[in-house]
Amino acid sequence: MPEPEAKIDLYGDWIEHMRCELTRLRLRNVPGIPKDAKEQLRIALLFFRFARRRIQPRVRAVVRAKEFTCPEEHRAVVERIASASEAGEDLLPYLSTKTTSATTNDVFLADWGFHHLHLGSVRRDDGFVERTGPVLLVRVMDSAIAFIDVRQHGNGQPWGHQDLVQILHDNWPESIERFALRGILPGRQLTDDEVRHARAAGIQVPIAVRDGTVYAGIGGGVTTSRDNIQDVGFHDWLASRLADLENDIRRQQIAIVDQLREHGKSPGSPPTFQLVFEGGKAYIAEEATRTGFYPLSNFWDGEF
Repeated sequence: MPEPEAKIDLYGDWIEHMRCELTRLRLRNVPGIPKDAKEQLRIALLFFRFARRRIQPRVRAVVRAKEFTCPEEHRAVVERIASASEAGEDLLPYLSTKTTSATTNDVFLADWGFHHLHLGSVRRDDGFVERTGPVLLVRVMDSAIAFIDVRQHGNGQPWGHQDLVQILHDNWPESIERFALRGILPGRQLTDDEVRHARAAGIQVPIAVRDGTVYAGIGGGVTTSRDNIQDVGFHDWLASRLADLENDIRRQQIAIVDQLREHGKSPGSPPTFQLVFEGGKAYIAEEATRTGFYPLSNFWDGEF
């Protein structure tokens, strides 16, 4: 008698894992169980947005732009943030309060890759520091955090300040080299407000610096839906890899089931295979026997 066709939905398992993670982290406005592919994609992109907004606690050296300035009244808090970064402490209290909403979309961060940190000296009951007009603009890297400048925020500022790209180019050109558009000549220079409004409309605006280098999307860039381009690309890549893996498991179903039985296991009929996340690792498991057999050591890099 032929083996019943396996039940397997690795992509659905991945989406549900991300939705449950957003819920576990007690974020506000987490979507319910998705009803279709469009809602599944939305959950993935919300998860990626949060992962970008949330500066993961990690020991990072602090580097400062040559142009960095800070009003005297905020210097102590800036130094406190520097010390916290160097010690690997959590910077969440200084981030936007919207960070803890699953539906927040920081298009300034998605496009140019800058976080903004508030400089309040007193922590509120909700765990965040007092909100301030001036904010610290930073660029977070793997082992360092670059202090760009302290600027007043509000009324659309400083989200379109093109000189922020110039500062990165002048201080750490290697960090944005891959975003340079080779062979592109600068066109009409838009105003800062035009850049901001274009981004809000989902239009990617190349930025030219003084030496003629043109950059686009130094934080990943934005699509017409205002999602991060790299996030969309990563979703599509990983969804494709999971589909390939599903097909491999279906082709090898009989061999996998036979091997489980040889080891005294009793797989379901039909067998159900799931994508399982545990202890920071991912693997494929057969549900009835709870047997893991396909470790995905580089899952989040899409390299399994």
